[in-house]
Amino acid sequence: MATTSAAQIERDRDFGFAAATLIGGGFGVAFFGVLTFVSERWVTTQAGLTLTKEVGPLSGKSVYGVIGWLVAWAVLAVILRRVKVSEKFTYWTTGILVAVGFLLTFPPVWKLLGA
Repeated sequence: MATTSAAQIERDRDFGFAAATLIGGGFGVAFFGVLTFVSERWVTTQAGLTLTKEVGPLSGKSVYGVIGWLVAWAVLAVILRRVKVSEKFTYWTTGILVAVGFLLTFPPVWKLLGA
């Protein structure tokens, strides 16, 4: 039976902050994708997302996406900083969130979902 060294335990705990960073980033991408889909599906929301007339609703989507990322990162950093987090779980969760966000920015996906 293998024993866990103190350095390994510390490294596992240190990964909690890295996990928060990765998952928070994935959340930010997914949130941007959701905002993009919502603004295309329900056109009336575009006015609420428009922070600058020159840029249009993209200005709100990008600003709110970054705010969503920062909030998710801060909350997860507090929750996961002292927790042993599975690297596999972190990478899979981040990958799925990024894939969802990425897909929701494409017009063919909007059309499949009713936009």
